[in-house]
Amino acid sequence: MGKAAGKKRSNAAKNEVVPKGATFMPGVGLKRLIKAHEMEKTGKSKYRLHAARLRKEGRGILEIWRIPCVAYSTVRDWLVRMRAGYLCTSSRHDPPAPEDQYGRALPATI
Repeated sequence: MGKAAGKKRSNAAKNEVVPKGATFMPGVGLKRLIKAHEMEKTGKSKYRLHAARLRKEGRGILEIWRIPCVAYSTVRDWLVRMRAGYLCTSSRHDPPAPEDQYGRALPATI
């Protein structure tokens, strides 16, 4: 069996799993990511938000990986999980949802 018939995907194919720009985390705007990144103090959360912000701006994983001091695979895993919705990007920085007198969330109004 030749290399072409093998099941291994190239790095380029793996990177395509995580979209760039507006298609990355379509429910979260760039301004929201920037605000959350600026509000975060230090640590892994700040690195994750920085990676998400750069991906949303259209940067490649290789470019993003060189900025924080973490492994390439870690950055890629963060982005894959964020795309899938497993990592909350900025809910700590959002205002709390309104509640009624019993602590139940009120329906959204337009």
